Amino acid sequence: MTLQASPLSGASYANSVYSNNGDLYFVNSGGTGVQITSGGALNSTPTTFTAYTVEEVATNITIGVSDAFVFLNVDTTASRAITLPLSAAVATGRTYIIKDKSGSSRQFNITLNAAGSDTIDGSASVTLDSDYGVWVVTADGGTAWSLN
Repeated sequence: MTLQASPLSGASYANSVYSNNGDLYFVNSGGTGVQITSGGALNSTPTTFTAYTVEEVATNITIGVSDAFVFLNVDTTASRAITLPLSAAVATGRTYIIKDKSGSSRQFNITLNAAGSDTIDGSASVTLDSDYGVWVVTADGGTAWSLN
C-alpha cells in the first residue's frame, strides 16, 4: 500500500490500491479513481454512482470480461454484431445498456450474440431492429442473459 499525496487516475494506475489522507482508494480498469473509505468508514456516497462508462461502437465487438464500460453507444451506419462475455464469467447482475445511436437499426441491425452455449432470453442471439432502440441485458451468473 502506497501513500499518495493526491488521488490517482488514468490507465497507467488501473487496478491500483492506495491511500490518501487516511482514506483507501482503488483505481478501476477504466482508470477511474474510486474512494472506498471516508473518515474511517465505508464511503456510502460515491461521486460517480450515476455515471456510466460509455463505449462508442463503430465495428463488431466482443465484450471482454474485464471491460469496464456499461453503456454501448452503437453507430448503425452499418450492421453491427456485439458478443457478450460468458454469463458465468461476470458478476451476477452485470448489466450492459446497448443503444442505437444513429437511428438506423431498422435498416442496419444490431445483433447481440451470446458466447458459448449461453442464451439471451432462450436464444443464441437477438436482433435490435428498432430505430433509436435500447436494450438492457443482465447476466444471471450462470448460462443466461435477460433482456429488460
